[in-house]
Amino acid sequence: MSLIEMLLRLGCVMVAWMVVYAHLLWLATARVVGCEGDGDALWQLLLGFAPFAVAFTLCLDLLRQLPDIHRTLRWAAAPLVLLAPLCLAAIWPIWRRATIDGLAICSDAPAVWWQSAWAPLQLLTLLIIGAMVWRLWRPRSGT
Repeated sequence: MSLIEMLLRLGCVMVAWMVVYAHLLWLATARVVGCEGDGDALWQLLLGFAPFAVAFTLCLDLLRQLPDIHRTLRWAAAPLVLLAPLCLAAIWPIWRRATIDGLAICSDAPAVWWQSAWAPLQLLTLLIIGAMVWRLWRPRSGT
């Protein structure tokens, strides 16, 4: 593997970790911010950011061919164990309100399609991130 390829892979993985952490930190703090100020703009942002978080999560495995660097950088996943319950705590009230009860996230109006789908899609995003992190820690031959 050439030096350029190694640096490109390392850069992609570092950006991927930043995107994953940005999404999970926003998700974990969403219930604290709530609907103040901009109404449901934060919830829309999180929904729009979820596909990017999933796409970048798939890039986390790019350093598997460099076992020493891979073993070092997979420790970046350790704080995600603390963030996951906070993310679930932000998802559950919206699941109950918008998906089950059919109410809008920030008002008592009926939920529109994206509000009803918000919590299941965020949970799916969290599960995909969790599966990829588990895959990072799973040993493979040669690593």
